[in-house]
Amino acid sequence: MLLKLNGMIPDFKIEAFRTNHFLSRRHYSYLITWHNKRIFLSGDTTDPTVIKQMSDIDWSFIPTWLIKNIFDSEVQTDVMSKMFVIYHIGEKDKINIIGEKFLMLDNQGQIITVD
Repeated sequence: MLLKLNGMIPDFKIEAFRTNHFLSRRHYSYLITWHNKRIFLSGDTTDPTVIKQMSDIDWSFIPTWLIKNIFDSEVQTDVMSKMFVIYHIGEKDKINIIGEKFLMLDNQGQIITVD
């Protein structure tokens, strides 16, 4: 369905990647290219395989468990994405990543600007 947007919106491209999700057999992550910005939306996948194969992403939107799995796999995040936006941060999640390229969405209603 989303792939139908290719060609309908100027300077817009979306690619779908089948990714694992423990509750769904049909889960996808997406790479959107819009006005020369590459934006990765992982959804709720736990598997870092797809994102680890990418580079030059401007913004990656990923849940806490995926960033943990990326760090556990010891892949270089600086090549992968310029900015990581981390969501699904629950009260029981022990995640405290500090750095200019990590934005924690830990307050409901936060508004960010993708530039």
